[in-house]
Amino acid sequence: MKRMIILIGVPSDFGANEKGSRLAPDKIREFLIPELKRNKVEFVDLGNVDIPKQKRATNYKAKHFLEIQRVCSNYSQLHKNIFTNDALLIVLGGDHSMTFCHVKELAAEKKIGLIWLDAHGDFNTEKTSISTNIHGMVLNKISGKTLDTLLDLKKSAIKEQNISLLGVRDLDPSEKTMLEQTKIMTVPIKEFNKNIETVIKKALTRANNKTEGYHVSVDLDVVDPKYAPGVSTAVKGGLTKTQLYKIVDLVNSKKLISIDFVEVNPKHDKKDKTVKLVASCILRLCK
Repeated sequence: MKRMIILIGVPSDFGANEKGSRLAPDKIREFLIPELKRNKVEFVDLGNVDIPKQKRATNYKAKHFLEIQRVCSNYSQLHKNIFTNDALLIVLGGDHSMTFCHVKELAAEKKIGLIWLDAHGDFNTEKTSISTNIHGMVLNKISGKTLDTLLDLKKSAIKEQNISLLGVRDLDPSEKTMLEQTKIMTVPIKEFNKNIETVIKKALTRANNKTEGYHVSVDLDVVDPKYAPGVSTAVKGGLTKTQLYKIVDLVNSKKLISIDFVEVNPKHDKKDKTVKLVASCILRLCK
């Protein structure tokens, strides 16, 4: 039986290193919506979160944190309209800072696990980040270690033992050190590639350990640029398209509460490869 899906778009690139990911939600819909209708998938599209205009830069070492606070506030208002009743919530980004907005709302409702697919660690702090882009700090924030003065979360949203970071291949030295001091399961791309099924099953066990379900966050730069060129921070040596499909199939269970697809940047895409890849993944989730 097909699950009904709920779509939300978060067209923000305030947390990223460059502009463009704000175009992704609507671009993905161009390919996704016709296919959902053709395949008779029941869905509700709640539209896009309202995104504020850019304000003047502050002297705080984290770019656009005021705007991202507003994005999260607006997301919270839209999230209140969600009726789940076994529906699968799919969030279309936007840069990876938007995942904080979603996880914060979801974790306030229930105890959840998290599977994070990414070429990067996203585990910097405002003190260690060279770029000062918040999309590189968001997983650290979700686990409760940074940005306490910037985003409204006084403790960890998800326990470290329920988090898995998979596919990484571009970690800053400070991120590597900090991750080694946590209970987060971090699996580099080479180890991940050796046995994707085993790693995913272990990640699912962790995500479902004393939780009510789990969220999966897919940063499209976890995929090799050959298959997903339309991202803001591409890193060679990533997953193939076939491997990503396999992962999507493996994480798709009744306990999957929500999933996001982030960091798609249509400005860098080639023949819409990346947005089509996201649409194909979503269709697989609807089977």
